[in-house]
Amino acid sequence: MDIHTLQHKKRYGKFDTGPYGLEKYADSQALIYHENSKLDRFLARRYGIGLARFDTDYFRQRSQRPYKVYPGAKRVSLTEYQLLGPPSQADYFTLLGNRRSERIYTPYDLSLRELFVLCHYTYGISRYEQLGEEEKVGFRYAPSGGGLYPLELYVALLAGDVELGLYHYRPDVEALERLKSGDFRSEVARIVPGAPFVDMDNCSAVFLVTSVAERAMLKYGDRGYRWILMETGAIAQNTGLSALALGLGSCLVGGFLDDEVNRFLGINGVSETVQKCIVIGKPADDDQDN
Repeated sequence: MDIHTLQHKKRYGKFDTGPYGLEKYADSQALIYHENSKLDRFLARRYGIGLARFDTDYFRQRSQRPYKVYPGAKRVSLTEYQLLGPPSQADYFTLLGNRRSERIYTPYDLSLRELFVLCHYTYGISRYEQLGEEEKVGFRYAPSGGGLYPLELYVALLAGDVELGLYHYRPDVEALERLKSGDFRSEVARIVPGAPFVDMDNCSAVFLVTSVAERAMLKYGDRGYRWILMETGAIAQNTGLSALALGLGSCLVGGFLDDEVNRFLGINGVSETVQKCIVIGKPADDDQDN
C-alpha cells in the first residue's frame, strides 16, 4: 500500500455520508486504481513529456496496425455489403430515444449483411487518412486514445445464415475469421449467464469484446486502462444502435465468467481479456421483417 493509497483511504473516510457508506469501499481495488491514476498539474506535465517520446515515425506506423490476425482461419468475407451502405435511414435521435435493453427474443437467423452491419458499425474502419508517403491509417467508428484501438471483437454466432461457431472480426480486410465451428449455445449460456433476465435460449449471437492492454498502456501507462474502458463503452453503444437500426435488440450482460469466457475465446486473460458481452437477437414483440 503506497502513500497514494493511504491518502485515498483518508479522503474516503471524510465522505462517509449518505446511505452508501463510502468508507466501506476504501479498500476497493477499483477506487484505489482510480486514485492512483489521477493527474495533477505536475503529473500532467511529466506525463506529457513521456508521451512526446512516442512521437516518432516508427511508433506511429507500428501503432496503426492494431489488427489481430488468426493465420489459417477460414474467412467469411463481408466486403460485398460495404457497397450497400447503411441499413436504414433511421434518424440518430430517434434511435437514441428508442434504445433499450431487449431481454426476450424470438428465434431468428442473422444474415451475413446483418452481421456486417453489426460488426462494421461497431468497430469497423470509417475512413482512411494518409500517414507519410506510403502509410494509410484506418480510423474507426469509436473514439480511441491516441488512435491505438486496443479492443478486439468476437462473435459467438448461435443462429445465422452461415455456419454457426465462434468468429473474430477483421476490420482491416472486412471479414469474419472462423475460429471454431459448432453450436455453442449451451456453453455460451453457461459462461455468459444472462438467464433468467436475458433470453439466452433464443438470442441469435453474443458479441464478446476483449482488450489488448499493451496497445494503450505502452503509451499511456496505468491511465491507458481508463481509455480502454471508455472505448469499450463507446463500441457497446455502437452495437446497440446498429442492432436497433436493423430491427434487432441487444442487452449487455455484466455477470460473465471472465476466465471461462477467455478460455472459450482461446486467449490468456492477461495480455488479452474479455471486457464486455453483448447479447443480440430479434425482439419477441417485433414482427418486422429485415
